[in-house]
Amino acid sequence: MKYIVISPKNKCMCYEYAEQVAEYCMEKDNDYLDRYCKDQQLEYQNMTPVEIGYAYTTIGAEHAGCRVYETKEVIKAMAEEAVETELILEAKTFFDDHRRMHEVDCPGYLEDILVAVTPIPLSSLSGNVYSCENIDGASKERTNPGV
Repeated sequence: MKYIVISPKNKCMCYEYAEQVAEYCMEKDNDYLDRYCKDQQLEYQNMTPVEIGYAYTTIGAEHAGCRVYETKEVIKAMAEEAVETELILEAKTFFDDHRRMHEVDCPGYLEDILVAVTPIPLSSLSGNVYSCENIDGASKERTNPGV
């Protein structure tokens, strides 16, 4: 697999394609957004772009969002940190296991090394489709009286 994603609840999944990563992360954020709107008694369809931006900022502050790493960078960091060869091989096996397309607890040896690896901005994987830069664009697709 090419990417490892760590969810806000410290679950991990591995993906081969950037589109899969973006879809998973958007799904997580949308779940949090739905809960936020329900808690605040808001209807997403009637929210202004400013309200949507505030909601995304709030859920981002509360849940920190997903972190995405390239698996090759994780393996490289493990080698640079002189991690035991057995653990590096275990990590490679973990990344290549196609069952990792389902959430599992993140192994401790990966948690320890991920602090030394810089996460990939999700917007760079999805061509900025995922970023808050497009909030106004979403309102043009829906009837939104706040625009």
